[in-house]
Amino acid sequence: MRQYSGIVCLTIMLLMVIARSASAQGTTTVISIQPSTLEIPSPNQVFKVNVTVQNVQNLALWQIFIEFDPNVLECQNASIPADNIFAGKAIIAPDPVIDNDAGTVLYGASVFPMVGVSGSGILCQIEFKAKVEGISQLHIVTYDEEPEKTFCTKLEDPDGERIQYEAIDGEVTIIPENILL
Repeated sequence: MRQYSGIVCLTIMLLMVIARSASAQGTTTVISIQPSTLEIPSPNQVFKVNVTVQNVQNLALWQIFIEFDPNVLECQNASIPADNIFAGKAIIAPDPVIDNDAGTVLYGASVFPMVGVSGSGILCQIEFKAKVEGISQLHIVTYDEEPEKTFCTKLEDPDGERIQYEAIDGEVTIIPENILL
């Protein structure tokens, strides 16, 4: 009887481990712009958006490459807030590369030493200035759509292996100054 109950306990423990592993693998990692839609009341307003990651496992390095309409928006800065995904760890982050003629922002960071972080949080904040009324997508350029490009959005583990993710773009609408609501 003792042997039977030992086998039952072992079987239950194995099933719990398998179920936990399957549920962790079934969670999709997502990179998104937050808020996903934003209305700016008039040109010349400065605002920030967060680039966030959800459900990431073993993250050690990230790089974002965002495209926007340079006729509508001007990127002023990209920074890593104190409450970022790597909070409490040493971070290596070169200065952002902002090209307001092409409408792109390239930014990234890694932890030192290279250890993996799991969970959800903010990667960075991007500050824009509304130039004129109009609509601009904030497009997350992925490796899958631009595999030949050096610059794309990527997540990597401590071994340099890519972490697969789903990207969710954002959209900014600059409302004409003289519209009455």
